[in-house]
Amino acid sequence: MINGLRAYWRGLRHLGGYGYIYVWANLAFVLLSVPVITMPAAWAGLCKLSYYAIRQPNANGDDFISGVKEHLGRGVLMAIVNAAIFGINAANLLTLEGQSIQTWALRVLWVGVTVVWFSIQFYLYPLYYAMESPSVRGALRNALVMVLINPLFTLGIWIGLILLWSVSSILFAMWGLLTFSAMAIIANTAVQDRIRKAGFDQASDKPSEISDEIFYGTH
Repeated sequence: MINGLRAYWRGLRHLGGYGYIYVWANLAFVLLSVPVITMPAAWAGLCKLSYYAIRQPNANGDDFISGVKEHLGRGVLMAIVNAAIFGINAANLLTLEGQSIQTWALRVLWVGVTVVWFSIQFYLYPLYYAMESPSVRGALRNALVMVLINPLFTLGIWIGLILLWSVSSILFAMWGLLTFSAMAIIANTAVQDRIRKAGFDQASDKPSEISDEIFYGTH
């Protein structure tokens, strides 16, 4: 869990270097997410931008736009799947009545499924861009594996995200300016931390020494 919180903090530290790009991208994400069905593609754009911004000094808004375009069609399908999963889980939770052990066990099950699915979505596109031969199916599989073998690490990330959302709810403008970009940076930092931990450093497009510190906390 501590490692997850450390990865979370390293991600937040990167905001200062590219603040203006992340503000622009966050605003674009919010606008593209209004139809809801384009939200996954917008999230992919944020993840691609933050992936390259940490690695390359010349990253810009074009990375966000290209990420959105790459995943627009698949993102619509992902939005439909997300709606179905969250709708089914919400319906199951709302229909549960009583305080028996069985009822509480079912509540925990459906909440757990929702948390795991959100975690998979959180890691999906950072893993996609970290793959030598990117595929959404492969990234989904890897995201599930990452969640299952790193439950405490993911819990640490969740704690950090809840803190970020709490602060954003107090300073409401943060939702429009930085919150979602910060989430994308944290997702990339978390994924690269676990890749490094597993000993699967990418053979190409490796971070510079400066971004090594952001990704892994090395000096």
